[in-house]
Amino acid sequence: LLASTPLHINSIATTARVFSRGENPQDSDLTSHSEHGISVPLPLGTALIIPPQVGDARPGTKKQWIICLFTSRGFGTRVDPPELILSSTNAALQDLKEKLIDLRLDGTESSPKALYSCRFNAGLFAVPWHQTKALMDEVGLRVTVMSPSESLDSR
Repeated sequence: LLASTPLHINSIATTARVFSRGENPQDSDLTSHSEHGISVPLPLGTALIIPPQVGDARPGTKKQWIICLFTSRGFGTRVDPPELILSSTNAALQDLKEKLIDLRLDGTESSPKALYSCRFNAGLFAVPWHQTKALMDEVGLRVTVMSPSESLDSR
């Protein structure tokens, strides 16, 4: 159904930004700060699709798409409760599905051929994986989930 290259889902989209500034993610409220010093909350319950960039891949290699799912406003002691994370995840997955359909219908740009994901929400957010997986199934997204070891299946 999906068109051209693998896609990786990252539920904590701003982690790289936080680390690149030398901050500890637990000390950050993960809001966007403009150059004018205005703090804007992240769009909780939405998905951001970032297409492959021209300089990111060598000719003849697969191009990677990145998806960011905004499922919690914070980390550590500021993480949202599991019920809110699951509600935000459901909304973000619905948003993702709609955006993927729009990409295919638009046709002006290629779209991802396959979806790959880690067990998002299960790590830092401590949401049991089977609950997030159930939402993915309910929304109807076919995703290959990469998992570390079978010992973590209970998460």
